[in-house]
Amino acid sequence: MAEDKPNKKINKTVERYFGNNLATVFYLISGFLIAGGLIGIFFRFYSVPCAAVTIVGVILFFITIRMKITDKDYDESLNKSVAAFKNDHVATQIVNRKPVDPEPYDLFYGYLFDQPGLKRKVGKDGKPRSTRYYISALYATRASFGICYSEYDMLTGEEKNTFIHGEKGDAVRLERPAEKPVMGDFRYVLHLTKEADEQTLVFHLPDDALVDEKMNLIESL
Repeated sequence: MAEDKPNKKINKTVERYFGNNLATVFYLISGFLIAGGLIGIFFRFYSVPCAAVTIVGVILFFITIRMKITDKDYDESLNKSVAAFKNDHVATQIVNRKPVDPEPYDLFYGYLFDQPGLKRKVGKDGKPRSTRYYISALYATRASFGICYSEYDMLTGEEKNTFIHGEKGDAVRLERPAEKPVMGDFRYVLHLTKEADEQTLVFHLPDDALVDEKMNLIESL
């Protein structure tokens, strides 16, 4: 089951995070104005003009502080999506006429780097970020499995959600990544056939021991 929520309005905040952030330039200018004004006042050089310069610098400083986008600010959207994911996407699925229990599902998430048209940036904390991120909710036993997968576009607000469920006896073929990508997490392709109905899911997961365990269980069905 897939669901699309397009919203073509460009998120200017996100665009500013990846582009030339004028807030940083104005922040530096405000610092120079404040410092220069205070020095002039201290040494009594043109005290009135220097006081005016200091006031302008202080006003500009507080304006730019509100405009600056930190790595933590940018991650807020992903963190909120992760916190609400089980209730919003997993618990709303129906399998064998019953609601899915989200509790056994493990969550994995990260920014995407293997798609065209992405903006990318290495934050001040050294972590790479992009304008798209994914969340994978994964459940697997020796009898069945479920994958609830979503991708989010930070620039346009587009959101794609997919859920796939398989049981013992279904035909399952998993395409594993040949090698670790330079940036981002692994890309998997799952083919599931129930009777004559075939579903294909392209999804991402990190390099993780729990992921390997779940993938092995899915392949062994």
